[in-house]
Amino acid sequence: MNKMTNKLSHSASNQFMDCPTKWKYHYVDRLRSKTQHAALAFGSAVDAAFTSILKDKDKKPEDVFAYFWRFQEINGKETYLPTATNIVYANSDYDEELLQPEDIRKLAEEFKIELPLQEVNKVYEEKEYAGFDNLPEDRKRLLNYANWLSLYRKGLLMIDAMREEVLPKIKKLHGTQVYCKLENDVGDLVVGYADMVAEWEGYDEPIVFDFKTSAKDYAVDSVLTSPQLTLYVHSLSSNYNNTRRAGYIVFNKNIRKNKTKVCRQCDYLNEGTSHKTCNNVVNGTRCNGEWNVKINPKVYVQVVIDSIPEKTEEIVLENFDYINASIKNGVFHRNLQNCVKSYGKCQYYNYCYKDDMSGLIKLEDENNRNKK
Repeated sequence: MNKMTNKLSHSASNQFMDCPTKWKYHYVDRLRSKTQHAALAFGSAVDAAFTSILKDKDKKPEDVFAYFWRFQEINGKETYLPTATNIVYANSDYDEELLQPEDIRKLAEEFKIELPLQEVNKVYEEKEYAGFDNLPEDRKRLLNYANWLSLYRKGLLMIDAMREEVLPKIKKLHGTQVYCKLENDVGDLVVGYADMVAEWEGYDEPIVFDFKTSAKDYAVDSVLTSPQLTLYVHSLSSNYNNTRRAGYIVFNKNIRKNKTKVCRQCDYLNEGTSHKTCNNVVNGTRCNGEWNVKINPKVYVQVVIDSIPEKTEEIVLENFDYINASIKNGVFHRNLQNCVKSYGKCQYYNYCYKDDMSGLIKLEDENNRNKK
Protein backbone atom coordinates (compact mmCIF):
# COMPACT_ATOMS: atom_id res chain seq x y z
CA MET A 1 0.00 0.00 0.00
CA ASN A 2 1.26 3.48 -0.88
CA LYS A 3 2.19 5.28 2.36
CA MET A 4 2.94 8.60 0.63
CA THR A 5 0.97 11.59 1.87
CA ASN A 6 0.17 14.79 0.01
CA LYS A 7 0.15 18.38 1.21
CA LEU A 8 -1.62 20.72 -1.15
CA SER A 9 -2.52 24.37 -1.07
CA HIS A 10 -6.08 25.31 -1.90
CA SER A 11 -4.89 26.80 -5.21
CA ALA A 12 -3.13 23.53 -6.06
CA SER A 13 -6.22 21.43 -5.40
CA ASN A 14 -8.30 23.91 -7.38
CA GLN A 15 -5.87 23.65 -10.30
CA PHE A 16 -6.17 19.85 -10.23
CA MET A 17 -9.95 20.09 -10.51
CA ASP A 18 -9.52 22.53 -13.40
CA CYS A 19 -7.29 20.04 -15.25
CA PRO A 20 -5.21 17.20 -13.72
CA THR A 21 -2.67 17.32 -16.56
CA LYS A 22 -2.25 21.06 -15.97
CA TRP A 23 -1.55 20.27 -12.30
CA LYS A 24 1.09 17.70 -13.30
CA TYR A 25 2.84 20.13 -15.65
CA HIS A 26 2.92 22.78 -12.92
CA TYR A 27 3.80 20.80 -9.79
CA VAL A 28 5.52 17.63 -11.03
CA ASP A 29 7.22 18.72 -14.25
CA ARG A 30 7.73 22.27 -12.89
CA LEU A 31 6.78 23.93 -16.16
CA ARG A 32 5.70 27.55 -15.91
CA SER A 33 4.42 30.16 -18.30
CA LYS A 34 7.03 32.83 -18.96
CA THR A 35 4.31 35.40 -18.23
CA GLN A 36 1.98 35.85 -15.28
CA HIS A 37 -1.41 37.51 -15.16
CA ALA A 38 -1.38 40.78 -13.24
CA ALA A 39 -4.47 39.79 -11.25
CA LEU A 40 -2.44 37.40 -9.08
CA ALA A 41 0.22 39.95 -8.14
CA PHE A 42 -2.33 42.72 -7.64
CA GLY A 43 -4.51 40.56 -5.41
CA SER A 44 -1.50 39.62 -3.26
CA ALA A 45 -0.53 43.30 -2.82
CA VAL A 46 -4.06 44.32 -1.88
CA ASP A 47 -4.34 41.40 0.57
CA ALA A 48 -1.14 42.50 2.29
CA ALA A 49 -2.52 46.03 2.65
CA PHE A 50 -5.82 44.78 4.08
CA THR A 51 -4.00 42.61 6.60
CA SER A 52 -2.01 45.65 7.75
CA ILE A 53 -5.26 47.59 8.27
CA LEU A 54 -6.71 44.81 10.40
CA LYS A 55 -3.64 43.59 12.22
CA ASP A 56 -0.46 45.65 11.96
CA LYS A 57 -1.31 49.15 13.16
CA ASP A 58 2.36 50.23 13.01
CA LYS A 59 2.49 50.02 9.22
CA LYS A 60 0.67 52.33 6.86
CA PRO A 61 -1.37 50.12 4.49
CA GLU A 62 -0.65 52.42 1.54
CA ASP A 63 3.08 51.80 2.07
CA VAL A 64 2.54 48.05 2.37
CA PHE A 65 0.55 48.01 -0.85
CA ALA A 66 3.10 50.20 -2.64
CA TYR A 67 5.93 47.82 -1.73
CA PHE A 68 4.17 44.59 -2.69
CA TRP A 69 2.85 46.15 -5.89
CA ARG A 70 6.43 46.99 -6.88
CA PHE A 71 8.33 43.83 -5.98
CA GLN A 72 7.14 40.23 -6.25
CA GLU A 73 8.63 36.90 -7.16
CA ILE A 74 7.77 35.56 -10.60
CA ASN A 75 9.02 32.09 -11.53
CA GLY A 76 11.53 32.16 -8.70
CA LYS A 77 12.98 35.60 -9.49
CA GLU A 78 12.43 38.86 -7.64
CA THR A 79 10.76 41.13 -10.20
CA TYR A 80 10.26 44.90 -10.40
CA LEU A 81 6.65 45.02 -11.57
CA PRO A 82 6.12 48.56 -12.98
CA THR A 83 8.04 48.00 -16.20
CA ALA A 84 8.22 44.19 -16.24
CA THR A 85 7.13 42.69 -19.56
CA ASN A 86 6.48 39.18 -18.22
CA ILE A 87 3.24 40.48 -16.69
CA VAL A 88 0.02 40.35 -18.72
CA TYR A 89 -2.75 42.83 -17.92
CA ALA A 90 -6.42 42.64 -18.79
CA ASN A 91 -7.73 45.48 -20.94
CA SER A 92 -10.08 46.42 -18.09
CA ASP A 93 -7.11 47.04 -15.78
CA TYR A 94 -6.33 50.31 -17.54
CA ASP A 95 -8.38 53.39 -16.66
CA GLU A 96 -6.92 56.61 -18.05
CA GLU A 97 -9.26 58.78 -15.97
CA LEU A 98 -7.75 57.54 -12.71
CA LEU A 99 -4.20 58.58 -13.57
CA GLN A 100 -2.90 61.59 -11.70
CA PRO A 101 -0.69 64.35 -13.22
CA GLU A 102 2.34 62.80 -11.49
CA ASP A 103 1.58 59.44 -13.15
CA ILE A 104 1.47 61.08 -16.57
CA ARG A 105 4.77 62.83 -15.85
CA LYS A 106 6.35 59.50 -14.89
CA LEU A 107 5.27 57.98 -18.19
CA ALA A 108 6.58 60.99 -20.13
CA GLU A 109 9.95 60.93 -18.35
CA GLU A 110 10.43 57.16 -18.40
CA PHE A 111 9.75 56.85 -22.13
CA LYS A 112 10.76 60.35 -23.25
CA ILE A 113 7.45 61.08 -24.96
CA GLU A 114 5.50 64.31 -24.93
CA LEU A 115 1.95 62.91 -25.00
CA PRO A 116 2.11 59.60 -23.12
CA LEU A 117 -1.63 58.90 -22.87
CA GLN A 118 -2.09 59.24 -26.62
CA GLU A 119 0.87 56.93 -27.12
CA VAL A 120 -0.62 54.34 -24.74
CA ASN A 121 -3.83 54.37 -26.79
CA LYS A 122 -1.75 53.76 -29.93
CA VAL A 123 -0.11 50.75 -28.28
CA TYR A 124 -3.52 49.37 -27.41
CA GLU A 125 -4.42 49.59 -31.10
CA GLU A 126 -1.19 47.77 -31.98
CA LYS A 127 -1.95 45.10 -29.40
CA GLU A 128 -5.42 44.63 -30.85
CA TYR A 129 -4.16 43.47 -34.24
CA ALA A 130 -0.69 42.10 -33.40
CA GLY A 131 -1.19 40.61 -29.92
CA PHE A 132 0.81 41.49 -26.83
CA ASP A 133 3.50 38.85 -27.43
CA ASN A 134 4.33 40.34 -30.83
CA LEU A 135 4.79 43.92 -29.63
CA PRO A 136 8.34 45.35 -29.48
CA GLU A 137 9.80 45.29 -25.98
CA ASP A 138 9.64 49.07 -25.52
CA ARG A 139 5.94 49.10 -26.47
CA LYS A 140 5.24 46.32 -23.96
CA ARG A 141 7.01 48.33 -21.26
CA LEU A 142 4.98 51.46 -22.00
CA LEU A 143 1.68 49.57 -22.00
CA ASN A 144 2.50 47.68 -18.81
CA TYR A 145 3.71 50.74 -16.94
CA ALA A 146 0.45 52.56 -17.77
CA ASN A 147 -1.54 49.55 -16.57
CA TRP A 148 0.58 49.27 -13.44
CA LEU A 149 -0.03 52.94 -12.61
CA SER A 150 -3.76 52.51 -13.17
CA LEU A 151 -3.94 49.50 -10.85
CA TYR A 152 -1.84 51.37 -8.31
CA ARG A 153 -4.57 54.03 -8.18
CA LYS A 154 -7.24 51.35 -7.96
CA GLY A 155 -5.40 49.69 -5.07
CA LEU A 156 -5.32 52.94 -3.10
CA LEU A 157 -9.06 53.35 -3.70
CA MET A 158 -9.62 49.81 -2.43
CA ILE A 159 -7.77 50.67 0.76
CA ASP A 160 -10.12 53.64 1.19
CA ALA A 161 -13.10 51.34 0.57
CA MET A 162 -11.78 48.88 3.16
CA ARG A 163 -11.74 51.66 5.75
CA GLU A 164 -15.06 53.22 4.75
CA GLU A 165 -17.19 50.22 3.75
CA VAL A 166 -15.79 47.19 5.60
CA LEU A 167 -14.33 48.29 8.94
CA PRO A 168 -17.56 49.93 10.19
CA LYS A 169 -19.42 46.63 9.72
CA ILE A 170 -16.97 44.55 11.77
CA LYS A 171 -18.43 44.17 15.27
CA LYS A 172 -15.53 42.05 16.53
CA LEU A 173 -12.37 40.85 14.80
CA HIS A 174 -11.37 37.32 15.78
CA GLY A 175 -8.38 36.82 13.49
CA THR A 176 -6.62 37.59 10.22
CA GLN A 177 -4.71 35.23 7.93
CA VAL A 178 -6.01 32.32 10.02
CA TYR A 179 -4.35 28.98 9.17
CA CYS A 180 -6.75 26.29 7.95
CA LYS A 181 -6.25 22.65 7.11
CA LEU A 182 -8.32 19.74 5.90
CA GLU A 183 -6.83 16.32 6.68
CA ASN A 184 -8.03 12.84 5.77
CA ASP A 185 -7.49 9.52 7.55
CA VAL A 186 -4.09 8.86 5.95
CA GLY A 187 -2.61 12.28 6.64
CA ASP A 188 -3.19 14.03 3.31
CA LEU A 189 -3.59 17.79 3.77
CA VAL A 190 -5.09 20.74 1.98
CA VAL A 191 -4.03 23.98 3.64
CA GLY A 192 -4.86 27.65 3.31
CA TYR A 193 -5.35 30.92 5.15
CA ALA A 194 -8.68 32.63 5.80
CA ASP A 195 -8.27 36.37 5.31
CA MET A 196 -10.50 37.26 8.24
CA VAL A 197 -12.77 35.77 10.88
CA ALA A 198 -15.09 38.38 12.30
CA GLU A 199 -18.50 39.12 13.74
CA TRP A 200 -20.37 41.11 11.10
CA GLU A 201 -23.13 43.65 11.33
CA GLY A 202 -26.54 41.91 11.19
CA TYR A 203 -25.24 38.42 12.09
CA ASP A 204 -25.05 36.68 15.46
CA GLU A 205 -22.23 34.22 14.74
CA PRO A 206 -18.64 34.64 13.50
CA ILE A 207 -18.13 34.61 9.73
CA VAL A 208 -15.11 33.23 7.89
CA PHE A 209 -14.22 35.73 5.15
CA ASP A 210 -12.06 35.76 2.06
CA PHE A 211 -11.16 39.01 0.28
CA LYS A 212 -11.27 39.13 -3.51
CA THR A 213 -10.57 41.67 -6.24
CA SER A 214 -12.60 41.18 -9.40
CA ALA A 215 -13.77 42.98 -12.53
CA LYS A 216 -17.28 41.57 -12.11
CA ASP A 217 -19.71 40.69 -9.33
CA TYR A 218 -19.66 37.28 -7.70
CA ALA A 219 -22.70 35.04 -8.11
CA VAL A 220 -25.22 34.97 -5.28
CA ASP A 221 -24.43 31.28 -4.63
CA SER A 222 -20.64 31.72 -4.86
CA VAL A 223 -20.14 31.01 -1.14
CA LEU A 224 -22.37 27.95 -1.18
CA THR A 225 -20.38 26.37 -4.04
CA SER A 226 -16.88 27.40 -2.88
CA PRO A 227 -14.47 24.55 -2.00
CA GLN A 228 -12.12 27.18 -0.58
CA LEU A 229 -14.59 28.58 1.94
CA THR A 230 -15.84 25.09 2.73
CA LEU A 231 -12.27 24.14 3.64
CA TYR A 232 -12.02 27.18 5.89
CA VAL A 233 -15.32 26.49 7.66
CA HIS A 234 -14.47 22.80 8.07
CA SER A 235 -11.16 23.71 9.68
CA LEU A 236 -12.25 26.65 11.83
CA SER A 237 -15.86 26.05 12.83
CA SER A 238 -15.10 24.43 16.20
CA ASN A 239 -12.82 27.33 17.15
CA TYR A 240 -15.50 29.95 16.48
CA ASN A 241 -18.75 28.90 18.12
CA ASN A 242 -19.38 26.14 15.54
CA THR A 243 -20.13 28.69 12.86
CA ARG A 244 -21.21 27.50 9.44
CA ARG A 245 -21.19 30.96 7.89
CA ALA A 246 -18.66 32.16 5.34
CA GLY A 247 -18.41 35.10 3.00
CA TYR A 248 -16.66 36.84 0.15
CA ILE A 249 -15.86 40.54 0.34
CA VAL A 250 -15.30 41.54 -3.28
CA PHE A 251 -13.62 44.80 -4.30
CA ASN A 252 -14.64 45.62 -7.85
CA LYS A 253 -11.81 46.77 -10.13
CA ASN A 254 -14.19 48.68 -12.41
CA ILE A 255 -14.18 51.94 -10.49
CA ARG A 256 -17.35 54.01 -10.18
CA LYS A 257 -16.49 57.54 -11.27
CA ASN A 258 -19.38 59.59 -9.80
CA LYS A 259 -18.79 62.32 -12.35
CA THR A 260 -19.93 65.90 -11.92
CA LYS A 261 -19.84 68.61 -14.57
CA VAL A 262 -19.49 72.32 -13.80
CA CYS A 263 -19.66 74.99 -16.49
CA ARG A 264 -16.33 76.74 -16.94
CA GLN A 265 -18.15 79.92 -17.95
CA CYS A 266 -21.07 80.33 -15.51
CA ASP A 267 -20.25 77.74 -12.79
CA TYR A 268 -23.56 75.94 -13.39
CA LEU A 269 -23.64 72.43 -11.86
CA ASN A 270 -24.91 69.76 -14.22
CA GLU A 271 -27.13 67.34 -12.34
CA GLY A 272 -27.19 64.31 -14.58
CA THR A 273 -28.19 65.70 -17.97
CA SER A 274 -26.33 64.54 -21.08
CA HIS A 275 -25.91 67.95 -22.73
CA LYS A 276 -22.49 68.31 -24.37
CA THR A 277 -22.34 72.01 -23.48
CA CYS A 278 -23.84 74.04 -20.64
CA ASN A 279 -27.63 74.14 -20.88
CA ASN A 280 -28.02 76.87 -18.26
CA VAL A 281 -30.01 79.91 -19.40
CA VAL A 282 -28.35 83.24 -18.56
CA ASN A 283 -30.27 86.47 -19.33
CA GLY A 284 -32.55 84.57 -21.67
CA THR A 285 -29.72 82.94 -23.62
CA ARG A 286 -28.32 79.43 -23.32
CA CYS A 287 -24.76 79.57 -21.92
CA ASN A 288 -23.22 76.81 -24.12
CA GLY A 289 -20.02 76.94 -22.05
CA GLU A 290 -17.68 73.94 -21.87
CA TRP A 291 -17.95 71.53 -18.97
CA ASN A 292 -15.24 71.02 -16.40
CA VAL A 293 -15.63 67.32 -15.59
CA LYS A 294 -14.58 66.09 -12.16
CA ILE A 295 -14.68 62.57 -10.81
CA ASN A 296 -15.07 61.25 -7.30
CA PRO A 297 -13.94 57.64 -7.80
CA LYS A 298 -15.20 54.97 -5.44
CA VAL A 299 -14.81 51.20 -5.27
CA TYR A 300 -17.97 49.13 -5.19
CA VAL A 301 -17.72 46.53 -2.42
CA GLN A 302 -19.88 43.43 -2.76
CA VAL A 303 -20.47 41.25 0.31
CA VAL A 304 -21.78 37.70 -0.21
CA ILE A 305 -22.54 35.74 2.98
CA ASP A 306 -24.04 32.27 3.19
CA SER A 307 -24.06 29.13 5.31
CA ILE A 308 -22.04 26.10 4.24
CA PRO A 309 -24.34 23.05 4.39
CA GLU A 310 -23.05 19.68 5.53
CA LYS A 311 -23.83 18.34 2.04
CA THR A 312 -21.40 20.86 0.51
CA GLU A 313 -18.74 19.80 3.01
CA GLU A 314 -19.36 16.16 2.10
CA ILE A 315 -18.87 16.92 -1.61
CA VAL A 316 -15.63 18.84 -0.95
CA LEU A 317 -14.26 16.02 1.22
CA GLU A 318 -15.06 13.47 -1.49
CA ASN A 319 -13.25 15.63 -4.06
CA PHE A 320 -10.30 15.97 -1.71
CA ASP A 321 -9.96 12.18 -1.45
CA TYR A 322 -10.37 11.83 -5.22
CA ILE A 323 -7.59 14.37 -5.87
CA ASN A 324 -5.16 12.67 -3.51
CA ALA A 325 -5.93 9.18 -4.83
CA SER A 326 -5.39 10.38 -8.41
CA ILE A 327 -2.06 12.02 -7.57
CA LYS A 328 -0.77 8.97 -5.71
CA ASN A 329 -1.73 6.67 -8.58
CA GLY A 330 -0.36 8.99 -11.26
CA VAL A 331 -3.74 9.53 -12.90
CA PHE A 332 -3.67 12.88 -14.71
CA HIS A 333 -6.35 12.98 -17.40
CA ARG A 334 -6.80 15.99 -19.65
CA ASN A 335 -9.87 18.13 -19.09
CA LEU A 336 -10.35 19.13 -22.73
CA GLN A 337 -13.28 21.40 -21.91
CA ASN A 338 -10.93 23.81 -20.14
CA CYS A 339 -8.30 24.16 -22.85
CA VAL A 340 -9.87 27.39 -24.06
CA LYS A 341 -11.81 29.75 -21.80
CA SER A 342 -13.35 33.18 -22.23
CA TYR A 343 -10.09 34.90 -21.24
CA GLY A 344 -7.90 32.80 -23.53
CA LYS A 345 -6.09 29.50 -23.93
CA CYS A 346 -4.50 27.48 -21.13
CA GLN A 347 -0.80 28.29 -20.80
CA TYR A 348 -0.02 24.65 -21.65
CA TYR A 349 -2.21 24.57 -24.76
CA ASN A 350 0.64 24.43 -27.31
CA TYR A 351 2.60 21.94 -25.20
CA CYS A 352 -0.40 19.63 -24.87
CA TYR A 353 -1.44 19.70 -28.51
CA LYS A 354 1.85 20.30 -30.35
CA ASP A 355 4.71 19.42 -27.96
CA ASP A 356 5.65 23.08 -28.37
CA MET A 357 7.52 24.50 -25.33
CA SER A 358 7.51 28.09 -26.58
CA GLY A 359 6.13 30.40 -23.92
CA LEU A 360 7.13 27.97 -21.15
CA ILE A 361 10.17 27.53 -18.93
CA LYS A 362 11.23 24.72 -16.64
CA LEU A 363 12.04 25.80 -13.10
CA GLU A 364 15.17 24.60 -11.41
CA ASP A 365 14.66 21.59 -9.17
CA GLU A 366 14.12 22.62 -5.54
CA ASN A 367 16.78 20.22 -4.23
CA ASN A 368 19.42 21.48 -6.66
CA ARG A 369 18.59 25.08 -5.85
CA ASN A 370 18.91 24.44 -2.14
CA LYS A 371 22.38 22.90 -2.61
CA LYS A 372 23.78 26.15 -4.08
